[in-house]
Amino acid sequence: MLDGQSPSLDDASCGGAVCTLARCTIADPPTALAQARCVPRPGGRLHLLEHGLAPDPKVAAYQHRVEPLQRRVADGCHLTRDPLALVTGAGFAGGDVGDVGDVERIYGAGPRPRSYLTRTATVRT
Repeated sequence: MLDGQSPSLDDASCGGAVCTLARCTIADPPTALAQARCVPRPGGRLHLLEHGLAPDPKVAAYQHRVEPLQRRVADGCHLTRDPLALVTGAGFAGGDVGDVGDVERIYGAGPRPRSYLTRTATVRT
């Protein structure tokens, strides 16, 4: 699924889907996630690990400031997207951030503006 918008799998053909460090560079993440939502059977999980907008105001301000350069040098990478909001907006776990269940948001190793991670295993409703 190079751009994530036209998967080569049938709808409801898998027990789950995995997305790691890809939503930041996809041009149309809502469309790609809507397609990813079709692949797992109802009740199947989307396992996600993505970097995105940090909750720390100083780090977030820096992310906004450097994102134009980041996009040019890192193949379109957006530092300020909120992966959890994108996933819930695509209809996983009822479309409500409070419904996603198993979520971990942490700073990983590396520079804080590029290492704020969201990990979740949301359910296709």
